[in-house]
Amino acid sequence: MAGKQSGGNKRYGKNKIRCAKYFNELRLGKNKLVRFIKNNVGKDWTDAQREKAVNDFKDLHYKKHMAHNLSK
Repeated sequence: MAGKQSGGNKRYGKNKIRCAKYFNELRLGKNKLVRFIKNNVGKDWTDAQREKAVNDFKDLHYKKHMAHNLSK
């Protein structure tokens, strides 16, 4: 025997359909964007600064989302 191995984290539990729906609707990104704007965007920022920060955040999250694959 090769010794004990840890089980690792489950990608999803018994709610596979709900998890897939959450993933496919990009809800995580939408929720993160709301929190990002609330906590990271300054009140005195110009519209151009705000738009650039939001677009950079969306691009970053989209790349992460596409790299993640639920079929694994």
